[in-house]
Amino acid sequence: MKEEKVNAASYDAQPTRYILVDGHSAGAPSCPFGNIKQLVGYDTKDKVFVRFTKSVYQRLRNQILVAPVLNTDGTIENNL
Repeated sequence: MKEEKVNAASYDAQPTRYILVDGHSAGAPSCPFGNIKQLVGYDTKDKVFVRFTKSVYQRLRNQILVAPVLNTDGTIENNL
């Protein structure tokens, strides 16, 4: 299944909807080469993984110290 791509306009309309989570989170997609991504996008409303445009990814990356982990039951655990 292809991940939804979130651009700056979509993100700016609902910035609290989208977060970055640890790439080791349950159900996190791998990169196209099969490697584990460090951070992946997540839509907290629809409970699905998403892709961010580069500008949105950079904005979110600059906001976090440690990425939260998405548990197998769908809950989000903050690692701080």
